[in-house]
Amino acid sequence: MLTTVMANPKQVITTRCHRAMHKVEIYTRTWCGYCHMAKSLLQSLGCQFQEYDIEADAGLQLEMFQRTGHRTVPQVLINDHPLGGFTDLARLQRKGVLARMLVGADADPETPGKL
Repeated sequence: MLTTVMANPKQVITTRCHRAMHKVEIYTRTWCGYCHMAKSLLQSLGCQFQEYDIEADAGLQLEMFQRTGHRTVPQVLINDHPLGGFTDLARLQRKGVLARMLVGADADPETPGKL
C-alpha cells in the first residue's frame, strides 16, 4: 500500500517496508520518465523516500546542485550522500547491491556511489 502526502513544494512518498532503511531522497521533475522509473525501482524494493519536485522551485534546483554537483534529474541521495540518477540505481540493482545499500547491509552508507 502506498501513502502519499503533499507538502508544498516538497512531496513525501512513503511505502511500507519490513526493515529499517537509510534515509533516501530523490530530486525529480513531474514530467521526467527517468524520475518515474527511479521511483518505481525504489518502491519495488519497499523503500521509503522523500521526493523533492524541483519543477517550479529555483531554490530546490540550487539545493540539488549544491548537494549533488548535478543539474539533471533524477538525483538520488542515501544518507545525504549522492548516488546518481536512474542509470546508477539500475546498475546497482543489476549488481545486486542496491537493496543492501538501502538497509545498510554489506555496503558503506557513507560512500554509496563507490559500489
